[in-house]
Amino acid sequence: MKDHEGIDAAGSCPSGEFSGESGRRDYRMLPVAVVVWACCVVPKDYRQYEVFIAMVLAAVSFAVSAWAFRFRKLWRVRGQVRARGRARVWEQQYSKPVEARSGRWITGVRTCLRGCVRCFPGLIVVAVAMLCVLSSIYLHEAVELHDAAQTVQGHMVSEAQLKVTSPATVSIRRGSDCQYRAVLLSVTAEKMKQPSHREVLAFAKGKGCSITPSEVIAASGTLKAATFGTLPLWFEMTEESQPTRIRSPSLVRRMVATMLTSFFAVCQGLSEQGRILVPGVTMGVLGSDTVMTGLEASSGQASSDDTNAGKAIEENFKNSGIVHLLAVSGGHFVLVAEFLRKFAARLRLPRFLGALMVVMGYAVLAVLMYPSDSVLRALVMGVVGVACTTFGRASQSMSVLSVCVVCSLIVRPGLATSFGFALSCAAVMGILLFSAKITKRVPRVVPRAVASAFAVTLSAQIFTLPVQMLMTPTVPLLSIPANLCVAPFVSFSTICGLLGLLCSAVVPSVAWILVNVASVGTSVMNRCAMLFGDSSASTFSLPVSGTVAAVTILSAEMIVYGIVAFIGRKRRVSDGEIWSGMSTDSGTLNV
Repeated sequence: MKDHEGIDAAGSCPSGEFSGESGRRDYRMLPVAVVVWACCVVPKDYRQYEVFIAMVLAAVSFAVSAWAFRFRKLWRVRGQVRARGRARVWEQQYSKPVEARSGRWITGVRTCLRGCVRCFPGLIVVAVAMLCVLSSIYLHEAVELHDAAQTVQGHMVSEAQLKVTSPATVSIRRGSDCQYRAVLLSVTAEKMKQPSHREVLAFAKGKGCSITPSEVIAASGTLKAATFGTLPLWFEMTEESQPTRIRSPSLVRRMVATMLTSFFAVCQGLSEQGRILVPGVTMGVLGSDTVMTGLEASSGQASSDDTNAGKAIEENFKNSGIVHLLAVSGGHFVLVAEFLRKFAARLRLPRFLGALMVVMGYAVLAVLMYPSDSVLRALVMGVVGVACTTFGRASQSMSVLSVCVVCSLIVRPGLATSFGFALSCAAVMGILLFSAKITKRVPRVVPRAVASAFAVTLSAQIFTLPVQMLMTPTVPLLSIPANLCVAPFVSFSTICGLLGLLCSAVVPSVAWILVNVASVGTSVMNRCAMLFGDSSASTFSLPVSGTVAAVTILSAEMIVYGIVAFIGRKRRVSDGEIWSGMSTDSGTLNV
């Protein structure tokens, strides 16, 4: 019987060599995702060198992978304990004459070359993925270049037809009451109507904020280039023009709008922090940023007191390093998936029906949440994982994440420059790579739940911190204790908030009880954010910003990782592990 390392119970490998492969550590798609992402972020000025840069990255990624795999295979032979494998290699190599030992470097070079040959199919996969993403990039750029919105940019538009894609939120600019994402369907300028497909951020006032996602409206305004934000175009509606509904939203969207309106109305009876944080923990948008949607709303403005309080609370959450709790990501989808899987198992449904139920739950959750790139990442990754399980293949998280990144960037190359998408992917990758290792190295006197929460928090910040430096060069120093304090209250607050959202339109009294229970958890989060974030010692500002700050943090993390690995190796040698498995008479390992 073999374990997951490919070694049988006797400690030997039947094929004569150590395979080093594990189904739970399948990283073959990771270099593909890295190369695809690199192709999407290459600036246009260096686009002529994009193929060369991508091929170099692919070659380097697979060469490093092959070298690391073969190096481990050469030095870790037929043993389950790494120190024992090094002891045997030491005995085999240094007990021979110098002439015999000189050949081990040639053997190492040969093994590395064989590893590169084995990685050749992976290079083919990288080439195909790179061809697909480059074709997608050039097609998107060609469509945007010849779009009608590009020609009328900076001019007055007599009529623009827009399809609303997100709920209305409080405007980030002065002079407007609300903002929402929309897709231009057509623009009319100088009595000429032209089709368009550009995504814009629309700004409106008064009754112009009474919109529902998926409805089509017509309005006049100015189309201009965005001065900040992720969307490249802004559409400012004129004060005299009020949006005219051309096509009503679908029945599902009307039901969702009614549900959200009822949920926000129920949350209005909570305390100040509850009105702000319960919607944030539940659906990813602060209560101070929401605008009452649907035709029932009589005003598109939120109270100034809640807006100011929301800004203060959000700043405390950022300084304490727990602002990720206010964004919808994989945690919501994991809770829904676990509940539906257990429900399907209790009913003894076939695997296909159980998977279909989980996918439908994902779709409903995505519709209810505020649309964001992190929600898109969680949805795609969840669907890919369910598909693997449906077809009888164990879901491997790193492969699922890599496939999610590749597919998402091929369809929408602009996601490569989205901080929300990058932070979500970086957090998941850090958890998958380091969480289990950190948990094993936490002293046993620490409770298992605390050790797991500490490992998840620390591993998630390994890759997200450099990305955060691209946005603001501020390091939250107390993020780990803050996350440990709020960890016990996150799940039940999220569950109560989701249940309250589902019950708000049907049974408001039950929803009132549920959001009050959720408010208890958010009050603890708010107090922790004030404790760890409302002080000058909670953050450290770097003297540099942008790419330099990100590279600085990444270099510091690599140095710390090298020091920790070196100390761990020295400790194992000093403890005598290197000699513990060696038999003095035969030179074999006692497994």
